[in-house]
Amino acid sequence: MIFPIGDTPNPRGFVAWITGLLLAANVLVYLLVALPMSSTRWDLFVEQHGYVPGDPSLVDLFTAMFVHANFAHLAGNMLFLWIYGDNVEHRLGRLGYLAAYLGTGVVATLAFAQFAPLPDIPLVGASGAISGVLGMYFVLFPRNLVKVFVGLFPFVVNVWLVPAPIVLGIFVVVDNLLPFLVGTGGGVAYGAHLGGFVAGAAIALALRASGAPLVAPEVSASLDEARWHLLNGEALIARNQPTEAYQHLARALQLDPDPDTRERIQSALARLHLDPRVARRLGVSES
Repeated sequence: MIFPIGDTPNPRGFVAWITGLLLAANVLVYLLVALPMSSTRWDLFVEQHGYVPGDPSLVDLFTAMFVHANFAHLAGNMLFLWIYGDNVEHRLGRLGYLAAYLGTGVVATLAFAQFAPLPDIPLVGASGAISGVLGMYFVLFPRNLVKVFVGLFPFVVNVWLVPAPIVLGIFVVVDNLLPFLVGTGGGVAYGAHLGGFVAGAAIALALRASGAPLVAPEVSASLDEARWHLLNGEALIARNQPTEAYQHLARALQLDPDPDTRERIQSALARLHLDPRVARRLGVSES
């Protein structure tokens, strides 16, 4: 048994309202709509509100994202949204994140429709949109670590910290691309997962190329100035812009941040391989 249970670092002092609302909406639809229905009525509801490639509907493109086949389907999707959504929401801002979530969900559904072997089978679930979130996370947070629970009883029971690109790479290639190429069925919409992930990655790459703010303005207002400079500095390191990163990180240190933030700033500065004299002047620990 191997599955992710969290990630690090996370945006401190930030409440991911949109991610929370999306989680609540999906859970409430299941609890208030799915559970009270008989299996026959539920099957009819899925046919009416899922996306059917052979009978496409604009409304169903969106309603299908909030309908799940069963509790396991819901729980798996919500776990991934909870782990990765807050970081992406923090970076894109609330409205940008919501638009990207819905947009990649639509792209994922249309991608599924292009490869659906049975055009009358409805697609339901948030996994296409969540795959879009994963694609954005893959591009925007290449240095993050994912907490992976490993339960290989009785030999190994532990939590490993694994680089996010490795975890998400396995999700794309092993969990989706290979089954998609060999035609494995099982009711999993591999085409939707791949379409959503590619769409999310494309959005993140476009944002990086456009020079858009590294931290959305409405999010920046909720952060202290030192932490704002730290986040921008870390993002610029990921962009391979060391000079600009140094300017932000040095300013963050000058603002006398709290000890945890100062430790992260020093760690980020160490990755820039500063001149020793500059490092000593800034109080950066040499590595």
